[in-house]
Amino acid sequence: FSLKKENKDDNQDELDFRCPKCKWYFSSITKPYILPCNHNICLKCIDSLIDENRTICPLCNINFNKEEILFK
Repeated sequence: FSLKKENKDDNQDELDFRCPKCKWYFSSITKPYILPCNHNICLKCIDSLIDENRTICPLCNINFNKEEILFK
């Protein structure tokens, strides 16, 4: 029996698979998209940003155009 020590790298790996805005895990439904600032965000959150005409990264506040969003 051994306990696994949790470290920052493990936590970061898990966070890399979640949308930083809604905290949902990326999946076929919540597909990750890359913003021009290199932050990943899920389809649901991208849609809400575009629907609200807010073209600002929710993490770093950098402005972007809809055409600059890339599917990961």
